[in-house]
Amino acid sequence: IAIEQNSLDPVYAHLSEKQNPKIKDYFADVLSKKNYDVNDVKEGREYVASYVHFIHYVEGLFKGEDGLEQHHQEIHKH
Repeated sequence: IAIEQNSLDPVYAHLSEKQNPKIKDYFADVLSKKNYDVNDVKEGREYVASYVHFIHYVEGLFKGEDGLEQHHQEIHKH
């Protein structure tokens, strides 16, 4: 919902902005890649990678994980 609305308000309704400042950076990265050329495979992959990174980071915060560190551990398991 946050990406569709171009707003972190739905996320901040559940998480503290002060405790999770990296959310803004990851969200800005997703938005900067959101309007990629659908005919450009590289741009599409970059958007998906950014989207997945943001979503997994936020999910980790909701689960009480320590954010990026936990996210990197999850990625390297696979």
